[in-house]
Amino acid sequence: MGSLEEIVMYQDGIKAEGIKALAECLRYNRNLRIINFNDNTFTESGAFAIAKALRRLKNIEVLDFGDCLCRNRGADAIIASLSASYHSRLTVHVCKLISFG
Repeated sequence: MGSLEEIVMYQDGIKAEGIKALAECLRYNRNLRIINFNDNTFTESGAFAIAKALRRLKNIEVLDFGDCLCRNRGADAIIASLSASYHSRLTVHVCKLISFG
C-alpha cells in the first residue's frame, strides 16, 4: 500500500478502530493526493490518528471528512496538523471541520 494516490471510502460504515488502522497505513503513502472518508464515524480517537498521518502527507490536494463526527478536539487536531505542516497543494473548497473551542 505504498503507492496510493487516491482513497475514496465514502459512507462505508467505518468506525474509529477502522479509521485508526487506515490512518496507520496512509502514513506510508507519501504520494497520496485525495482522501475521501465522508460520512464515516471517526470520533475523537480516529480524528487524532488521521491528524497524525496528515503530518506526513505533503502532496494532499483534497480532503473530505464531512459528516465524520470528529468532535471538537478531533477537529482541532486535524486543523492543527494541517496548519503545522506545509501542504502547498491542498485546496479547501468546503470545510466542515469547525472548532468551537
